[in-house]
Amino acid sequence: MGDPPRHTAVRRLVHHGFKPGTVAAFEPAIRRIIAANVDRLPESGGFDLVGEFATVVPLEVIMHVTGFPLSEHAKLRRWIADETVLFAGTAALGESELIAHGRSFGEAVEYLRELVEIRRADPGDDLMSLMIKGDPDGHALSVDEIVIQTLGLVSAGWETTGNAITNIVSALLQQPSRWTALARGEIAIGQVVAEGLRFDTSVLGLFRTATRETTVGDVTFKEGDRLFLFYSSANHDTDHFEAPEEFRLDRTNAKQHLSFGHGIHNCIGAPLARLELEIALELLAARYPGLRLEAEDQAPEYKPFSQFKGPTTLRVVA
Repeated sequence: MGDPPRHTAVRRLVHHGFKPGTVAAFEPAIRRIIAANVDRLPESGGFDLVGEFATVVPLEVIMHVTGFPLSEHAKLRRWIADETVLFAGTAALGESELIAHGRSFGEAVEYLRELVEIRRADPGDDLMSLMIKGDPDGHALSVDEIVIQTLGLVSAGWETTGNAITNIVSALLQQPSRWTALARGEIAIGQVVAEGLRFDTSVLGLFRTATRETTVGDVTFKEGDRLFLFYSSANHDTDHFEAPEEFRLDRTNAKQHLSFGHGIHNCIGAPLARLELEIALELLAARYPGLRLEAEDQAPEYKPFSQFKGPTTLRVVA
């Protein structure tokens, strides 16, 4: 399923859920979810943007989009956290930990198989229902394909989007005038998101396998070689981006970043992620026009993941 022809067929079916019209239909609900979470933040004083907002919002959004009952929030959060540690963690896991995380992943798979049948009997407007329905030509995914695609979308839609919110807000607050300009509507939110994703991407890169012998520059990879493609490195390529280590809101080619990958395996949920980031920044800036870092010299401690980048906390003051 990782490469054509099956990958093409699966992606075509999943893509229905991320067409412009479909994503636009989700916008009112996404805005309500984010607004409710902004309203729950303190009116004044300090708070942790990661724990109180950035890790909460994306999970609620992706649950709504994919069709997970919100009552299963705590259970799903545990499953996805365990899955992320299992497949993207940097720490060496002992046998007991591997077994525990593996069982958790198995629980998630079994739950989703049951949920697929529930949605089949009573479909909604969510992405899982769209995948079950298939396309007008009668092509559809198997139950296990729907399960794996849903788990992948929830995992990616939670961790990476939450980290992106935090990374972009942190970059803006390093120079307070940037946040002020955003709150005053002096800069386009789409441009802020594009440069934020380029400057401090939440997805460092992903593993790939060479399907044939390939030479890149002066390095030759043999068929079967395992590679790690650093999107973060590409986003700081001096041959493509002028002064890439600087966060520039007037950068004309910021949208050429590779934070969503490239080619047939690029992030299928990119339109949803961009919309979510734009709404989150818009509503945060409206609520907190004077937001600032609690300590200007706070050194972030990053989550222990090999493929994702995001701080464990970000203390801010309203």
